[in-house]
Amino acid sequence: MAWIPIPVAYSLYLYRYKTKRDYMDFAFTFLLTNILGFVIYYIVPAAPPWYIELYGFDFNLNVPGNPAGFIHFDQITGLKVFSSMYSKNANVFAAIPSLHAAYPLITVLYGSLSKKLWLHIAFVLFTFCVWFSAVYSRHHYVIDVLAGGLCAITAYILYRLLSRIPPINKLLNAYSKLI
Repeated sequence: MAWIPIPVAYSLYLYRYKTKRDYMDFAFTFLLTNILGFVIYYIVPAAPPWYIELYGFDFNLNVPGNPAGFIHFDQITGLKVFSSMYSKNANVFAAIPSLHAAYPLITVLYGSLSKKLWLHIAFVLFTFCVWFSAVYSRHHYVIDVLAGGLCAITAYILYRLLSRIPPINKLLNAYSKLI
């Protein structure tokens, strides 16, 4: 469940304790990753492992989300955290690229710019834990996770290249002074 809160918390750390430009670089890379991911979702809809196990390869848009392997947490605790969350999933055919894999990797990429080695190591470990969980819970195949990582790296590189263009860089610097 920390695949979004930890990257968001790190972005808030950047906003509060680093430069506003560092925060913006992270936030725009995050945004670009989402745009790339969602474009791929709609160009190439892909079912997660739990869907294939339950429904085979039939394309059925009316199938609700499923907590898959995370149902065990709900059963052990008696809470309906994952069953409630996944039942509201609007698109079960969004397995590739895995944004579960992409978001922590963005945190690794920007955390590597930090002078704090312990933080970078923690982000790397967190990323591998999320990747393992995504596959083990049957929400993603390994290829989904790798594609999510590639999506994050592509967004990172693309943003870095775009932000070097003088008019864009000037606009980003001006915007960073406003926030």
